[in-house]
Amino acid sequence: MEERASSLESQCSVPWLVFPYGKGKQNHALYNIFEPENNRKFIPELGRKTFWQKPSHQGWLIILCDVKDEDNSIPANWDYGDCFLWNPLTLERIQLPSLLKWITYEPDGEYMIDCVLSSPPSNDNDHPLVLVLYQPMSDLDNYTFLFCHPGEKHWRTQLFSEKINGEMCDVEYLHCFKDKLYASGINGDCIEIEEQHQVGDSHNVSLSMRVFR
Repeated sequence: MEERASSLESQCSVPWLVFPYGKGKQNHALYNIFEPENNRKFIPELGRKTFWQKPSHQGWLIILCDVKDEDNSIPANWDYGDCFLWNPLTLERIQLPSLLKWITYEPDGEYMIDCVLSSPPSNDNDHPLVLVLYQPMSDLDNYTFLFCHPGEKHWRTQLFSEKINGEMCDVEYLHCFKDKLYASGINGDCIEIEEQHQVGDSHNVSLSMRVFR
């Protein structure tokens, strides 16, 4: 009996893999190693959207409405560019500023490369940071970091263009480790990112970056 209860507890604690599929990625297949078959569901908060989840999020998702129709048109009555945090367990949603400006401005397209949440929103942490790594396809020598705190109305931006030993620093992944934010690349480039506030002006915020390999 104890073995059966332990098995059920283990099954409930196993994370589910979620795969979007179908036209406009509106539907989702859910899978875990204890289930013989996929579960197919429609999750409105995830339909026709791109989403990111990382260990520092502790269950929260960063969600962006950016999936167009097959003819590359924006669906009618669709909040294209809408961005928010969503917790699939509590169903709590926290609105973020729109990313419409950045995903429609570039005629050649753009790379919304990665997103990370420094820590989950909670009463114990009033200042989690949402960080987005963005790169327009018309300017592949520069990155732009977009960042904000949940509840703010606008994204702050900071251009990044650094070289290591004469070569452009190439970063592709954002992550948080021991309360510090990092951007890293497959070639070993790494940037430590820290939020800085101007003394006497809490609204004047920038990112301090230290590049190392």
